[in-house]
Amino acid sequence: METITVERIREVVASLPEPLQEQVLEYVRQLSQSTALRGIPLKDLQERVEPLTDEEAEAILHAIELGCEQVNPDEW
Repeated sequence: METITVERIREVVASLPEPLQEQVLEYVRQLSQSTALRGIPLKDLQERVEPLTDEEAEAILHAIELGCEQVNPDEW
């Protein structure tokens, strides 16, 4: 069942000339792409990947500490 908002959008877009309908379509595509970049829900992620072992998690934390906790003042 469609929401009232979708139906209202459909009515407004249908009343526009075709070139403006194309602009609306492009805008909606851009919105949907930017939304897709936000990621997936944690539950979905957990279903897609295997959990890390303790050793793998420790290795990742160690690599982050080595790479991120250094200050190189000459690089700025």
